[in-house]
Amino acid sequence: MTIKVSNIAVKVLKVDDEDNEVSYAVKADITNIKDDEYSEENVSVEIQGVDEDGFEIVSVYLSGNVQFNTTKTLTDREDYQDKDEFDQVVKWQFVS
Repeated sequence: MTIKVSNIAVKVLKVDDEDNEVSYAVKADITNIKDDEYSEENVSVEIQGVDEDGFEIVSVYLSGNVQFNTTKTLTDREDYQDKDEFDQVVKWQFVS
């Protein structure tokens, strides 16, 4: 199974300054290419938020059913993330 990830986007949904937390959503377009008999339509991908030095600060897993040779947008929401950590993220990337 070959997975391609594109158009990663992150949206802050809520900021709680009192508890220093943030809720956010991540979405990405996932293309599922069948390349052998072991390929599956149920996919899971890891999206990392990294700091300016390339170190992982947070990670989110997007999963769902993506039919073979099609592209589908998958999304997930994370709550109660430490705002100081979240603010360190400068880039979101797919972990292959």
